[in-house]
Amino acid sequence: MTRSGLQQTEIGSLVKSHGVRYTVPDPTKLIDQRTFETVFGQCRDSGSFGVITKSPYGGVRKVLAFSKKPLVPLEGVHHNVRIDHLGGKSYRLQEGDQSIDFTLSKSDHLHVVGGIIEGVILRSLQGVEGVVSYRDRKFTVVDKYIFMSTEMDEAPGEPTYDLVEKGLTLESALKISYDSALTLQKIHKENVIHGDITPKNIMSDGQRTTVTDFGNSRVTGSDLYRLSFREANERSFVVSFANALPKIGTLDYFAPETFFEDSSIPSDIFSKTTTDLYLTTGMIVAPTIANEGENSIIFDVAEETMIGKGVPESVREAILFNLSVSPRERDLGRLISALGTSLGAERPVEIGAPFYSSVSTQSELSSKPRDYQQFVEARTEMLPGGRYKRKMFRREL
Repeated sequence: MTRSGLQQTEIGSLVKSHGVRYTVPDPTKLIDQRTFETVFGQCRDSGSFGVITKSPYGGVRKVLAFSKKPLVPLEGVHHNVRIDHLGGKSYRLQEGDQSIDFTLSKSDHLHVVGGIIEGVILRSLQGVEGVVSYRDRKFTVVDKYIFMSTEMDEAPGEPTYDLVEKGLTLESALKISYDSALTLQKIHKENVIHGDITPKNIMSDGQRTTVTDFGNSRVTGSDLYRLSFREANERSFVVSFANALPKIGTLDYFAPETFFEDSSIPSDIFSKTTTDLYLTTGMIVAPTIANEGENSIIFDVAEETMIGKGVPESVREAILFNLSVSPRERDLGRLISALGTSLGAERPVEIGAPFYSSVSTQSELSSKPRDYQQFVEARTEMLPGGRYKRKMFRREL
């Protein structure tokens, strides 16, 4: 089965039924290119949030625009202005003795809140090995438009998606998978859900592996209140609106349940597993699993492909195990153990029992929405020799 074939599924029907298209202002379209690059640096990449630029002062910047509309009557460039959240969708810009109030649309407001939360979470994860280094967050006005830039150190190497396209050895793929799995485990121990684990958000130079792009990250439950807030208005941003943020991410690596519920630690594990399958084989499987479950032959194809690529048996079994459509069955520790064993590494002492934690609650599966209940069921059957066979199917909606 080809990669393009895997992507041509009916995943679009799920998106139409359970979500809306999420669009944000493109910062590069609001002001002329020369001015933009002078202020923020040369564009390196773009995404659902805005753009990544090479900072003139070193490192990189993640730049987002508050709105497609001009918001304040300030011409020219105004660096390091202060933005306060007044409540609801209302804000106040302060520069020296000047104060200007403005209001955002709901979508623009949530976009800004997401950018604020990313900075807060990144700051809370500093010191976690393998997480991109955070520097600062700044607000800038350019010709009436307001921009927010999150400044970070540049992660070494390239996105692993590009490394696979260029030709990644199996040993390198296993090492990247192992190192990033250990980092993800540490992120989860801080009660943070990444929310968008993909090959594009894992960087590597062959020696160092870095998890990047925390734009979809959330903290679990009441742990929202334990974050270290730099300013009083940061707390207002985060506590009031974190759970109202739109669900965005990369469909090719989405866990099936994320179409119906909040992101969770198990959904991170699913995305990490599909990422590792891509790194070791080049396969993209999440859309097929979401649409067809066991009605597809994807699990057999995935296993045969991994065998053909020489993926160690323990890693194959851990990957297939964690492709479960049942969130509670996924186990990052099992994947870490298998990857570590394949590389001759010792079993990390941190590995423990799997646990289920979502953004909003740790509710039982029985309390999920009815359409989720009807979507999938899963069970595990032990086969001779201690191997597991995953049985999955999709019920008619």
